[in-house]
Amino acid sequence: MITLFSYSLSYAELSLVLLVALFIGMAKTGVHGTGILAVPILATVFGGHRSSGILLPILVMGDTMGVIYYHRHASWKHLKLLFPWAAVGVILGTIVGVISTIRFLK
Repeated sequence: MITLFSYSLSYAELSLVLLVALFIGMAKTGVHGTGILAVPILATVFGGHRSSGILLPILVMGDTMGVIYYHRHASWKHLKLLFPWAAVGVILGTIVGVISTIRFLK
């Protein structure tokens, strides 16, 4: 068993999480369909509700690495326009997730 953050994962579950990270990276580079495979695998390991919260940082990290790698080709004007709206979406999603979790636990 390996403890990752507050999760105790077996070696098989950890390998599935790494496979999900590989699939997300492949989807970011243009290999279509691998992102669709990542979602049910991650839901199998962490459950449906938690997997969406775990997938978001993976996607953000993939986008960040892409911007760092292709910084010369990035349209900073477009990124500056999109970032505030993306931040609002993440905050609203977090609020809705917390509210739905509270209602689910009642």
